[in-house]
Amino acid sequence: MTGQWSKWKKFEGAFPYVDWWGKLGRAFVNDSEESLDPEELGNQIARSFLVPEQSPLAKGCKSSKHCRYDTFVPIPNFAKNGGFKDHIETGAGWLPDPDLLPEIADDTVIVGVIDTGIPLGHNRFRLADGSSRILAAWQMLAPWSGPDGLEQEYLPFGREFYQCGLDVLLRRHSGGNLRGWLDENSFNTATGVVNMKHMLGHREAAGRYSHGAHVLDAAAGVDPFDPGEDVDFLERVKIIAVNIPSSTTFGASGTFLDQFMIYAIQRISDLADAIWQKNHPDAVAGDRRGYPVVMNVSFGKQAGSKTTVDKFPATLRNFKDGREHAERDRLEPVYFVMPAGNDNLDRCNAYLEPKGRSTMTLDWRILPDDRSSNYVEIWTRENFAGSNPLEIAVIPPGGDEVNFPPSRGKDGHVRILKDGSAGIYLQSMEDPSVADFKKFRYVVCIAPTVQSESDNALARAGVWKIVVRNRLRSQVQCVVSVQTDQKILPGGGINLRSYFDDEGYRKYTDEGRLVESYSYPDSRATNMDVQANTPVRRHGTMNSSAAHEYVARVGGYRASDGKPASYSSTGRGPVREDRRDDGTNLGSSKAGGRALAPTASLPTDDGPAHFGILSAGAANGSVIAMQGTSFASSQATRLVVKSVLKDPDSGLTENQRLFFAAKASEAEDKKRRRVRTPPYHAGKYQNELIEVLGGGRIPSPLKPRVNRTGC
Repeated sequence: MTGQWSKWKKFEGAFPYVDWWGKLGRAFVNDSEESLDPEELGNQIARSFLVPEQSPLAKGCKSSKHCRYDTFVPIPNFAKNGGFKDHIETGAGWLPDPDLLPEIADDTVIVGVIDTGIPLGHNRFRLADGSSRILAAWQMLAPWSGPDGLEQEYLPFGREFYQCGLDVLLRRHSGGNLRGWLDENSFNTATGVVNMKHMLGHREAAGRYSHGAHVLDAAAGVDPFDPGEDVDFLERVKIIAVNIPSSTTFGASGTFLDQFMIYAIQRISDLADAIWQKNHPDAVAGDRRGYPVVMNVSFGKQAGSKTTVDKFPATLRNFKDGREHAERDRLEPVYFVMPAGNDNLDRCNAYLEPKGRSTMTLDWRILPDDRSSNYVEIWTRENFAGSNPLEIAVIPPGGDEVNFPPSRGKDGHVRILKDGSAGIYLQSMEDPSVADFKKFRYVVCIAPTVQSESDNALARAGVWKIVVRNRLRSQVQCVVSVQTDQKILPGGGINLRSYFDDEGYRKYTDEGRLVESYSYPDSRATNMDVQANTPVRRHGTMNSSAAHEYVARVGGYRASDGKPASYSSTGRGPVREDRRDDGTNLGSSKAGGRALAPTASLPTDDGPAHFGILSAGAANGSVIAMQGTSFASSQATRLVVKSVLKDPDSGLTENQRLFFAAKASEAEDKKRRRVRTPPYHAGKYQNELIEVLGGGRIPSPLKPRVNRTGC
């Protein structure tokens, strides 16, 4: 049976995922899993850390909201600075002593990479003399006290190394010679990049491959002994890295991912500005200040508003506005590049458009033996009377609408099933794209289906039903998304992502091929979502963290023939005269969302039989193939860096730089007039595939190391 609506916002900064996380007692607050009352969980989190300072170069911001981002994250005890709050209250700030920061040239471009498992001693991130190109690196879950017992009182948690300290460690673990053979295991342990002592410590770089090594190499890596055309890149491009925690800490569904990403972005920006300030102590007010910074953030989530209503996009908007409107100085821009996402075929996105006074139902399949909670977000907009137009219910397997009737709910309230296996949260959120207009978010939470160490409620596996009833006389649109679900335990754990199970959705063709966003007959591309008789769509699966105008969004394609990667997420598409590309009746504008496609696309696979693209493995000398739009994003970061190196004063945004690169590569491809043009290259299907490819396909900027395709 369904319970009553009750208030859940019990502390400042609360949001549904945190409340549900606490209700199930699955909070990794210390070194082990604990069962906590939600209010006590809130109290613990509220005692965690705040981003303490704005950039030292942006103190003239017109509004403090542009300069400070209050947020909270759970930190295990071994990585926590228990005295950080007292330190900040003295007015000391969170930046290191300037003497620790390096001296660099004025024409430097800084690459900021936020990832996991970044090996700080890798040769691809060093100069030929063995010294590091990394200016600073924050390991968020390294032991705070550091390898030599030195405490960084200005750092809220984790451990940070600077170029001079990295060089000292590189020499120490290379037999006293920077160009000696590096003992990578001992070096990674000393820097906290590998921490086997604590369950929640960093450890991805201990394996054969790591996401962070592959991404950073594609974004900024150079062979220091054979740079080729990248001599200027090697000398002028420096790195600030942040190793954020794994999903073990930020949650399988990204419960705290936004907060960690915000910390990392602010840290990279503040360090870059502090380094500039150290190198220019006599700068005159009004001068152009700072170094250009290009940040690659290869993370994201599926469910969300896909506008700046959500916390992370709203923070980026405030961040960029703050730098652009600094009163005293003209600050160099910070560019952001993110992946489009890999959820295109995961049956995680649907559009329900109930007509006036009618009800629609969507089947949601929850899998057995799943150790993580499952979440669905339902977004709609208020009617012109200012009220929520929907009533919502979630019905477990075997239940019916009589015992689980839809109800409207109130902002800041939750409705929990009496057995505790599911809950429905409601929030109203301001929509900055429309003045004085709100969006409503329902978050439906389902408990794990297999017992953990706690005694909390379990959910039944099978088909759950999401019921949406329209209270209005006019048709409304609901955007329904299954949230991301990642493994939560190092080395494994059973996390099985749920999906919408609609009989009209076709996963395979009659020939056994995957059904993608488009099919490719001889004459034109065919939109499969428009043809399908199902509310479950591939259009609209864009990474919600990147689905806004403040970042470049990068999709993937196959290098051998230019075909869009089947997994690369699709934008919603515009409302054309003859159709709506997302297959809805009301179109994206009625949902208050943007019809954002990827900015452009880069290779994510070398060919049909050549999985992924090649870049650095976790160890020196290794090369690994990895697949996904994260690795298109890292290549795009490199392209933006090269564009800034060539023309830093153009005033172009990251989106414009990649868009023009796409158009230039398309024009060059046509100019060659090859006799055998690959079927998806040279602009073919470009108008139809804008939601998948964006502005176009850009060749990889990476120097080939192995001829995988034989061409």
